[in-house]
Amino acid sequence: MVVAPVAMVPVALVSGQHFTVGTPTDWLWIGLMTLGPGGAHLASNWAHRFVGVTVSSVIVAANPVVAAGAAAVFLHQSLGLMQIIGGLAAIMAVAVVAGRAVRIEAVEAVVA
Repeated sequence: MVVAPVAMVPVALVSGQHFTVGTPTDWLWIGLMTLGPGGAHLASNWAHRFVGVTVSSVIVAANPVVAAGAAAVFLHQSLGLMQIIGGLAAIMAVAVVAGRAVRIEAVEAVVA
């Protein structure tokens, strides 16, 4: 948290961009953006007591794919064919690893 501003403020100042927020709608979006990710992180932390660390960490790995898909749907961002194929492969890999981890945890619970 300390290094990021030290590294990025000079870059931001040199870029020549303005840093003013123009409208009340902009402030609303900024406020919602700060609340949304924090709420998702809180929910993820709460779920840790119900899901094994292996499963939750693998599911979190799907985050960039879900974000890219949401950007395509809601923000009309374009995705290339290789991005779509890579995203589908990543989601399938997450599903396989998470499913395997759940089965292993279930077997360990029965044996114990």
